[in-house]
Amino acid sequence: GRGIGAPATPGADAAPPAAPPLPPAPPAPRKNNHPPT
Repeated sequence: GRGIGAPATPGADAAPPAAPPLPPAPPAPRKNNHPPT
C-alpha cells in the first residue's frame, strides 16, 4: 500500500503484475567444441 495520507487509488495495495518469465538462455558456445557425431 501507499504511505499514510496517500490518495486511495484502485490497485494501490494490489501486487504489480508479474513479469513474463524470460525464455531459457541458449547454451554458451564452448571453445574447441567438438563437432556433433
